[in-house]
Amino acid sequence: MGPPPEAGRTPPSAQGQCKQPGDADPAARSLRHGHHRNLPRQRQRRHPEGRERPRDSCHGLPSTERTRGLSADHRSGCGNVEPEPRRQLYPSERRREMIDADILADYGLDGASDVQVLKADRAWRLTHSTGEWVVARRPVYDPESRRVARFEAASRLLNKLCDDGQPWMRAKRNRHGQYVTQVENELIQVTSFVDGENGLDLADPAQIPAVARIMADYHRYQEISFSGGLENHDFVPMTTEGLEGRRQERTEFELDRIPDDDAMDRAIAEFARLQEPLNTLHSGLIHMDLSAGNIVWRNGAPAAIIDFEAFPAPFLLDVGFVALYWTMRLDPDTHDSTVDQEALETLLTSYAAHRPLSSAERAHLKDALIRCAIR
Repeated sequence: MGPPPEAGRTPPSAQGQCKQPGDADPAARSLRHGHHRNLPRQRQRRHPEGRERPRDSCHGLPSTERTRGLSADHRSGCGNVEPEPRRQLYPSERRREMIDADILADYGLDGASDVQVLKADRAWRLTHSTGEWVVARRPVYDPESRRVARFEAASRLLNKLCDDGQPWMRAKRNRHGQYVTQVENELIQVTSFVDGENGLDLADPAQIPAVARIMADYHRYQEISFSGGLENHDFVPMTTEGLEGRRQERTEFELDRIPDDDAMDRAIAEFARLQEPLNTLHSGLIHMDLSAGNIVWRNGAPAAIIDFEAFPAPFLLDVGFVALYWTMRLDPDTHDSTVDQEALETLLTSYAAHRPLSSAERAHLKDALIRCAIR
């Protein structure tokens, strides 16, 4: 690990510094921890895995059932051990929500002096002698999602990026040497807590160059120094499922505009057609949701990126999703969406200044934007 940043230091640029657990930063602590508050309610959308995501989710954590207390061997997949009765639970200071003490012990976090519920039964903030940490519980979904393998690779990448001085959260290993603890159909991940604010309402076009640099930096780092060892994700099945769900919504919800069946069929076909040529481009682990709601800000500068889904996919798709989040403008009267051409040019120019697009990526840029718009 690299040396911790100076106490109270605010990242001078978009690259910033990764806050190390245990740093004293009274100025930052005086801010609201906005990246754990509920964001403005939005129209519910489908999660990239194809499941519904709650509107008020924190760190993009979907609802799950409470984890049962299992032995450490059972949770880590080492041996065929029957579940033990749940032992001591650690109560939170703010609510009577609890974390399984076995999980805390696995990560060396037993004896925490304070536990706060960030999202009921899904995320907690722990104050420990080793620093401040976030314990997050996420669903595994199905084996084809490769979510455990993705999050293991992502955790290794997070720590490499932190060591490189980039604004990400540091991941913590458990006593088995793994970053992810699987409990039946759930996984547990522990990362450092970073003070600051976040929310979709904090988005500002002036921040686009900083966001573009962060994205370019971690794409370039993977090209030069890191491999997740995973083949590109097949998005066609889950996107088809999502679009079919949208088709059903036409009869279940009152919509301003109702697309016909032909339009839905064309979107599905176009999405499938674009996947193969895009998969020939430079690829790695991408965020897919680098909106203002997934960036922790301090004094207007990015302090950490959160909710890293870590899909192995072409880097150009990350660019496309950022373009949707940061350059699309919605007319509140007509509900028409248009692209802010100046903002898009700023995004692409800022990105290329730190990671120039290859000739193949430039040729497929429009395809990537279309594919991301279909989602």
